[in-house]
Amino acid sequence: MLIIQVLPTFTMFDIDQSVEATNVIEKMTHAVANKYGITAGLTGSIALARDEMAAMANDSMVVTLIAVVGILLLFIFTFRMITSPILAIITLIIGIGWAMGVTWLMVGELNLMTSMSAVILAGLGIDFSIHIIAAFSEKRAKNIALGEAMNFALTRSGTGIITGGLTTAVAFLTMLLSESDGMREFGLVLGVGIIMTMVAALLILPVLLISVARLKDRYGRQSIKPVRDVRYKRLGRLTAWMGKHYGYTLSGFLIVVVFLAYRGAHITRDFNYLNMEPVGLETVKLQNKMIDEFDMSPDVILFTAENLTEADSLTRIAKEMKTAGMVESISDYLPDHTEQVKRQQLIKRIQAQLAGAKVKSGLSLEERHSVRDQIERLKFNIMELQDLAFSGGQDKIFLKSAFLVGVAEVPDSLMSPEERKLTSRLRQSMGPDIYSGSLNKLLEAFDNGKVDPGRLSAFQTAFGRKFKTAAYKLANPQRLTLADMPNQIKTQFVSDSGKRYLITVFPRSNVWDFKFLDRLTAEAGAVSPRATGLPIVFNALMDIIGKDGRRATIAALVVIFLLLLLDFRKFKFALMGMVPLVTGVAVMFGIMQISGLQITLLNIIAIPLIIDRKSTRLNSSHI
Repeated sequence: MLIIQVLPTFTMFDIDQSVEATNVIEKMTHAVANKYGITAGLTGSIALARDEMAAMANDSMVVTLIAVVGILLLFIFTFRMITSPILAIITLIIGIGWAMGVTWLMVGELNLMTSMSAVILAGLGIDFSIHIIAAFSEKRAKNIALGEAMNFALTRSGTGIITGGLTTAVAFLTMLLSESDGMREFGLVLGVGIIMTMVAALLILPVLLISVARLKDRYGRQSIKPVRDVRYKRLGRLTAWMGKHYGYTLSGFLIVVVFLAYRGAHITRDFNYLNMEPVGLETVKLQNKMIDEFDMSPDVILFTAENLTEADSLTRIAKEMKTAGMVESISDYLPDHTEQVKRQQLIKRIQAQLAGAKVKSGLSLEERHSVRDQIERLKFNIMELQDLAFSGGQDKIFLKSAFLVGVAEVPDSLMSPEERKLTSRLRQSMGPDIYSGSLNKLLEAFDNGKVDPGRLSAFQTAFGRKFKTAAYKLANPQRLTLADMPNQIKTQFVSDSGKRYLITVFPRSNVWDFKFLDRLTAEAGAVSPRATGLPIVFNALMDIIGKDGRRATIAALVVIFLLLLLDFRKFKFALMGMVPLVTGVAVMFGIMQISGLQITLLNIIAIPLIIDRKSTRLNSSHI
C-alpha cells in the first residue's frame, strides 16, 4: 500500500471546493488505476466531506419523500378516507415550501444540520392538519353543514393548534442561545418552519376541504365523510376502565416506567463519527486501512513556530506524543543552529578521514564476488527506476535504463501504443540486446568467470578516485540555510513571509473515536497553545454541541411548562401535561437500551426534537 499526500489550499468546511476538488482528483486517480490494473482511491477529511454532502443531498430528498408517502398511507389507513389525507399532504408541502423560502431569506443556504429540516417539518407539521380533519370529519359524519362543521373544527382545535405550534416553535428557537452557528440556524429554521406549516394548516386546509366538498356536492357525490366513525371508541372504553381502576393502572405504569428508566440510565454511547457514515463508503474503508497499515490518520494536528529553534523544539516534543504516528517539519531537512554546530564537527571529522584515505588497488576473490552482488543490486534499482520513468512519461530515462537492464519481453498485441513506440525505438538502436542490457551481460561474464581481474582492478581504482572526490564534496561542513532548501520543501513547511514554520502531526489512530480524540487534543494542547487542525476544531465543536444540547433541552422544558401554564391557567394541568413528556423520554431510552441501540452524535440531537414534538401533541389536544 502506497500513500500520495495532496495538500489542499482550503479546508473541509469549504464544501463547494471540497466537492469540486475531490471529484476532479478522484476521476484522474481512477483513470490511472484502471489503466495499470491497480486499486486506488481517496480518503481524508476533504474526501469524506464530499461523500457526506452527496449522501446528505440524496438522503434528505429520499427520506423526505418516504416520510410524506408514509404519512399519507398512515393517514388513509387510520381515517379510512383518501381525499382529505391528500389535501393534508398538499397543505403540508405548501407549508414546507414556505418554510424553505423563509429559510433562504434568513440564512441563505442549508448546512449539514438544517438540510434535515424538511423531513422533521413533515413529521411535526402534519399534526395540525390531523386535528382539523378529525374534528371536521366528525361533524360531517353527522351531516352537519359545511360552514358549521368547519367552524366547529377551528373552534375546537384552533386554540390548541396555535398554542402547540407556538410552543414547539419557541422551544426550537431556544437554540438561538447556542454558541455554534449550526445549532442556531437549526433552531431558527425549524422554529420558523413550524410556524409556516401551522399557518398553512389554518389558512389553506379549510379552504381546500370546503372547496372539494362543494365540488362533490355540486356533482351529486357524497361530501367528505369518513367510511367509519373517526372516534376511537375502544380506546375511549379502555381509558375509562383505566380511570376507574386508577390504582392498578398507576402502579403498573410506575413499575414499567421505573424499570425502563433504570435500563435507560445504562445506555451506552458510540461517538465514533465514522460509524454513522453511509455503509460502504470508500473513504472510510481506505482511512481504516491506512490506519491499520501505517499507524497514522490523515486528519492532522498542526503547530506553528516563529523560528527554526522553536520549530526544532516543537518537533522533538511532538515526536514524544503517544498519540502521534508521524511528525513532519522543516527541522527534518534544516536543523537549528545548535544542532548544525554539533553536526559540523562530525562532518569535519568525516571530511578529514576522506582526505587522508587511499584508494585501494587490486581486488581479492571475495571482493570480486562483492562487486558482482552490488552490480546485481544496481540492476534491480535501475529496473524499478525504469518502471517509474515509464509511468511518469519520462521516455529518455526509460530508454537509457533499457540500455543497462533491457526490457521485459511482451507480445506486441498486449502492448499499449506508447509501449510499442518505445520498443520499436529500442529495437532500432539495440537490436537483439533489447531484452538483456549491458548489466545483464556483465553479470553473465562474472558468473561464467570471463571477467578480466586486471581490468576489474583498473576499474576499481578509477571508480575509487571519483567516489572519493564525490564523497569529499558531500561532506561539506558549511552551515545550511533556508535559501538552500528546494521550493518543494519550503512551500510545505515555511510561510510565504518566511516568519512562520509549520509542524504536522499525523495521529496514530482514528481521530473520530472520541476517547482517542480527547487524549490527542490534550497532548497537542500540552505541546503548544497554538495547536490547531481538524481534530482539535472537531473536539471543540462537539463540546459546544454537547453544552448547547443540554442547554436547549432544559430551555425547551422550561418554555414548554410556562406556555402550558399560560394556556391551561392551572398549575396541576401544566404539570400533568409534563408527566407524559418526561416519562416518554425515559421510556424511550429504556427501550433503546434493551434493543441494543446506542446514543450517537446524531440521535442525541434528536432529544430536543422529541421534546418539542411531544409538546405539540400536548398543546394541540386541550384537556
